[in-house]
Amino acid sequence: MLTRIRVYGHSHAYYPLLGGAALCFFLMAWILVSFGASRLHAFGPTATIYFDALKNGLIIATAFLTASLVFFISLDKRLESMGLRLRDAYASLGSRGQNMCMLAVCAVFSFASHANNILRGYFYLDDFEVMEVARANSFLRSLLIPHGEDHILPLFRIEMKILDTFFGTNPTPYNIFVFIIFALTSFFTYLAFKRLKLPVGSFIIFLVLFSGTPAWSEILTGYYTISIYLQISFFFAVMLWAYAAWMHVNRRRYLAIFAIALAGAVTVDNTGVWVVPAIIIAMAATYRRFDRAPTAPQRRLRHFFLQNRYPLSIVVIVGTLYAAFFAISFLVLQPGTFLSSSHTNIPHMAKDGISVISSGLTLAAFAPHTPKLLAHPVLITSIGRLWPSFEYALFFLNLLFFWCARRNAARHERTFLMGCAGILLLTIFMVVRARPGAGLIPDFNFKHVGMLFYFYCAVLAIGINSIVTSKRLSWVKTALPFLIVTVAAQQAFSFHAIRLREEAISRRTATELVQTRLISELKKLSQTDGTALRVPNLSGSYIYEPQAGISLTDYVQFFNAPIPIAFLQNGAMPPHVKTHTVTTVPSLRAATSREFKDALKTSARLQQYYTAPTLVGYQAELISRDSAPAPHSPQDRIMARRGGDAAHASILIDSRASFDPEKFHRLSLELVTDDIPGNIELPLAFTNDFVKKSAARVRIDDFTPYVLAENKRRYALTADLLQIYIYALSERVGNLMLEFPPRKNIKLTSMSFE
Repeated sequence: MLTRIRVYGHSHAYYPLLGGAALCFFLMAWILVSFGASRLHAFGPTATIYFDALKNGLIIATAFLTASLVFFISLDKRLESMGLRLRDAYASLGSRGQNMCMLAVCAVFSFASHANNILRGYFYLDDFEVMEVARANSFLRSLLIPHGEDHILPLFRIEMKILDTFFGTNPTPYNIFVFIIFALTSFFTYLAFKRLKLPVGSFIIFLVLFSGTPAWSEILTGYYTISIYLQISFFFAVMLWAYAAWMHVNRRRYLAIFAIALAGAVTVDNTGVWVVPAIIIAMAATYRRFDRAPTAPQRRLRHFFLQNRYPLSIVVIVGTLYAAFFAISFLVLQPGTFLSSSHTNIPHMAKDGISVISSGLTLAAFAPHTPKLLAHPVLITSIGRLWPSFEYALFFLNLLFFWCARRNAARHERTFLMGCAGILLLTIFMVVRARPGAGLIPDFNFKHVGMLFYFYCAVLAIGINSIVTSKRLSWVKTALPFLIVTVAAQQAFSFHAIRLREEAISRRTATELVQTRLISELKKLSQTDGTALRVPNLSGSYIYEPQAGISLTDYVQFFNAPIPIAFLQNGAMPPHVKTHTVTTVPSLRAATSREFKDALKTSARLQQYYTAPTLVGYQAELISRDSAPAPHSPQDRIMARRGGDAAHASILIDSRASFDPEKFHRLSLELVTDDIPGNIELPLAFTNDFVKKSAARVRIDDFTPYVLAENKRRYALTADLLQIYIYALSERVGNLMLEFPPRKNIKLTSMSFE
């Protein structure tokens, strides 16, 4: 039975909390509404999505906070009695009823916070590879193959194999699976808190902070491979509950659950190794909650090992088996790759650790993904100088909060609080060791800090509740308004979640069209002859540009289409990592099947992909700051201008009617633009054998290397046009035209074509 806490004084903390937050959000929304969104068009669709989503989020948050303030004012005198009635109703449910109630709360709150992303999630980059490995190899062998440079994930491959066997590429069961793991992480944390006699108020704060943040959208919106990080947190929550339950009732079934959860944490991915030292710290922080330990340090340590000999034995056995599996994977199967990109520079690691706490954890809880806005080239020059100071300020605020929380916490809360803080520091060290930060304002991917966020939220939840309780403040009028403000802030800054949702919808549409149109068309062509159909391996940028890393061969294996087909590429195209599925040939035109080239002239489905405008890759070279513009090539086929000023003209690169594309395909440009951020796209068009006109684009963005001289940006670019499929497949190409849009006063200073 929950006891009632007497409230001294008449707390009106919700006035400054709700009213002040509503005013701040209103002012930010007013500024964004007054800002001309048309100014962002130069920065591409992402900037527009971020702007509209942030503006709408601030408007909704303002309305939500205003309504909450009106509600609190109108029910001011009845709030305490309503809160106490709710607590009594919860206490009257009994243990099983309380558990079911909290399970429903965890599921409903988690789904309500992320429903749009969960329902629309679709497969992403690494998901294709995980499925391909299981399909191209025997099941047992696929469990041993490392993923990338430093991941081994046998349990996750088992999960994906089961889901793939029963549901194929239907994303709904995968979404449900990840959502269940997400909701159960909070639920088992509640069970652990309950066993550790931590107040329900602490868990409510944990639930809002942990499950409510939109930063989880990176894991919940498809990209199922990175759900391993969420699963590790889930397994740790199960371990913590099982250990606390075993200490409380000493039943062996909880040790079995403990062992299974530990094995799951380290086999779902090798990054789960942190649970081994973390659970030992958690055990040391909680065992005195159930046993009277001696006061002498030596006797206390001996007592700890005696009392925990069974769970510690499980940790040693599982850890030893895991170490053997790890050694086989990275010393035998893939030697010399583990942590190949890590660093051991202590000052840099300390700086990265502070950034993880400030930008990766604190902002994730209260203003998710703001570094994604501030890291933009337009803002980084002005804000970048102040950002380190801001991060240090947030770091010291975290230290101040922890000091206050520890001082006000009860004894058993203080011990567990210290344990969570110790685990947090341990996992931060492991993250900055394996994932060095980069950039002036690190744009942390939440998959790297999501595991840390679990313990950070635990520290915040226990600390906030202990401060409110020790000061005899009204929980309903202090902690509850704080949670309302937090929820409003989380949703106001959910702009990146909206972007991920829109991208997931586009990914699903693009991927399904590949199956129903392109792959089905290739399957028809392959049936005309018994030999393998030889076709160019279409790059991802032709299929769906934001998912450019996945080529046609990946899609065919993803859908497990049994087609006798051979994929080709030439030397100008980016080398494909799966060399066993793609062959590099000297001439794409000569090696491609005649059936495919004939069909390409008439098939609208093939033309939709192989003739689609795409980005042309290029090499950027830094030219001397003081060098004069190089002269144009003396060859008469190089330049034939139309439209007067070269800055705003279309330039006919080759003046002849047609030429052999395999003899002339290297295009070099030197350009000068104003020193203004923003992208420039140069359309490139030509006639060919398959359609009347094909096009490509050369994109110059803020990350293209340049030399700054006299407030002008100077670029030197070289592109091989044989990377364009229609260009490389054609017998003759003509009317090669390059356009220069009226942007940033762009001027062509030199060009060659050979």
